[in-house]
Amino acid sequence: MKFPENREYLWPRSNLGWRTLFISKPASLSLKQQQLIIQQGEDQIQFAVEDLSTLVLDTPQAQISGFLLSFLADNNVTLITCDQKHLPNGILCPFSNHSRFSEIVKLQSNWTEPFKKRCWQRIIHQKILNQSQVLIHVKSKTTGELLALAKLVKSGDPDNYEAQAARLYWKKLFGADFRRDPQSNELKNNALNYGYAILRAALCRAITAHGLLPAFGLHHHSQLNAFNLADDLIEPFRPVVDRKILEFSQQLHFVELNKEYRAELVHLLYETCLMGKQEVDLQNAMEAVVVSLVQATREKDHDLLEVPVL
Repeated sequence: MKFPENREYLWPRSNLGWRTLFISKPASLSLKQQQLIIQQGEDQIQFAVEDLSTLVLDTPQAQISGFLLSFLADNNVTLITCDQKHLPNGILCPFSNHSRFSEIVKLQSNWTEPFKKRCWQRIIHQKILNQSQVLIHVKSKTTGELLALAKLVKSGDPDNYEAQAARLYWKKLFGADFRRDPQSNELKNNALNYGYAILRAALCRAITAHGLLPAFGLHHHSQLNAFNLADDLIEPFRPVVDRKILEFSQQLHFVELNKEYRAELVHLLYETCLMGKQEVDLQNAMEAVVVSLVQATREKDHDLLEVPVL
């Protein structure tokens, strides 16, 4: 997919009317009459802030006012910043203005260990199933092995079938020499990191919008991680990114994570999956997952947690 060199990337509205804006060239961003104003040289474009869900600043040469940052937060727009290598390195995640914030946080803080472990079981079970769907694209017999592992996942995944599935999965997806390493500068690893960061930011937006605290996770619990819950809920969504990187790797011109490829990874928010019997884009799916977690929390019933199906 090719994009014009002389314009920014504005993705179509999702089912809920949200748009994602990808800024890759030097720009000055400001606010006027509740409109986001983007000035690039002599060109000026504007968008209604209420229509945006995510703003990606993929250039260090973007100027943005404090007033605009505050307004983006007030309107639940997630801002993603990138470093000199164009890799996401920061998230501006709005504080929740949910009407029952204190009630939901209290319920979240009272999650029992059995509840958290059962939710984690559902998440990992579906993650492995989704990974098996990705392997269909490479016609791998490992698909059957992953399906078998998914059936073995128990409450809390004490036997770490997630890791066992990953060892099979990555080998078949990208070859025996590939090692998934978030710290690596290898091209496919960088691309995976970029895609995951976009999904993580979108999940943080959904989590805070519905009154949950992203630092309190179901399984992840690092005291240094402000987004433990996002790192839990992202797991069954990760194969969407993996599938896209597989597509990239089959192209001869995929020799660097250039602007066009990064823009395609931002566009993954409009890929579709199944939530129940309904096909929705990933932003809607993330909202549905978080809403179902709130409901499961209120009802103390882990079976109410919904997960995306590829």
